[in-house]
Amino acid sequence: MPSDNHRVSRLIRMASEIKTNPQQEPPALIRALGISKPQFYKDKRALEKQGFSFRYDRTQKRFIIDRDPYIPIYDLTLTETFALVMAVRQLSATGDFVLTYDA
Repeated sequence: MPSDNHRVSRLIRMASEIKTNPQQEPPALIRALGISKPQFYKDKRALEKQGFSFRYDRTQKRFIIDRDPYIPIYDLTLTETFALVMAVRQLSATGDFVLTYDA
């Protein structure tokens, strides 16, 4: 599953970049992430499915975060939190709604 790990890493990097450096323009962010423009928009949609949505506001010349999932878990890194969210989504996809609800 190296491609899945690479994708997760890329999504985490994108969310981190948006949060820590929102004033960069989209082309600069795409270059910083080392991805293509189509890949940027695919990853943006993937993050939206995870509850993290953002947009670029041209008048403010910065990225605006519209939704950032609040997860009340302490002492976890962003990577660990993201992995936990993806694991719960996988439970839901398998149809195990009892465990998903508890999670």
